Amino acid sequence: MKRRKRAFNFNGGCCAAGGKACLKIKTESKTTLKKIRLAVLFALTAAAFFFSSCKTDVSEETKPSAAKTAKSETPSASAYKAQTEKETASTTDKQYENIVKTYDLSAGIYTAGIDIPAGLCNIAALSGKGNLYSSNFVGGINELFGVGDTDGIYKESFLGLRLPINSSLTVTSGLKVKLFFTSAESGYKGRRYDETAEVTLKSGKYISGMDFTPGTFKVTAESGSGMVYSSNTLGNGINEVLAVEDSTFGGTFMNAEFPEGTEVTVGDGLIVKIIPAV
Repeated sequence: MKRRKRAFNFNGGCCAAGGKACLKIKTESKTTLKKIRLAVLFALTAAAFFFSSCKTDVSEETKPSAAKTAKSETPSASAYKAQTEKETASTTDKQYENIVKTYDLSAGIYTAGIDIPAGLCNIAALSGKGNLYSSNFVGGINELFGVGDTDGIYKESFLGLRLPINSSLTVTSGLKVKLFFTSAESGYKGRRYDETAEVTLKSGKYISGMDFTPGTFKVTAESGSGMVYSSNTLGNGINEVLAVEDSTFGGTFMNAEFPEGTEVTVGDGLIVKIIPAV
């Protein structure tokens, strides 16, 4: 029996017949495989380099600069508190520096440019308690003011009150304050009162223009104590308790305006005299 020749020997890697052809095929296969491996390796290397470059570019673009980071940082609460306390202390130390002029005021209405200068001032309570308010909302004041308060209701000082020309500052009840002007934007005319033209008003109702000449008045308690108020309370009129020798309420109210037709009421037990400004 004749043996059949094998075409290929997969175990040995060579042909049983035509060995040169088999060797050539095997060599070409190895070369092709090597080229494929090199191509894949090159492609992977190129891809890795590309993505690495992209990542670097993105990180550089999205990474905030040191200047931006420093700018956006918010100071800590402790640092902010320390800075605020420092500024407050500095303001307190300077509140009585560079004083142009001082004025002591008791109950009454004071017009900037007439009774006091227009300008910027600080205020300190001297004695008593009462309301302190100005006619201007911007830069003005509306406070309970006084000394000897243990409940913290009344303020004893106020910094940076601005009084424009023709604005008014009202002091009520037994309160007395001192104004420290740090800048005066105008002078003031001042007022004189004609003591010889004073009018006495007992308990009752009176009409300006009928019972006395209209004008601006200093109202002073002559005897007793009680209310005195006018129909133009919100228009620089009066609404006060006046008393003789009573530090709680005070005995005089300055610069009350009683235009033509104003009704003035004097309460029971009180007699006042009104002295016109000239």
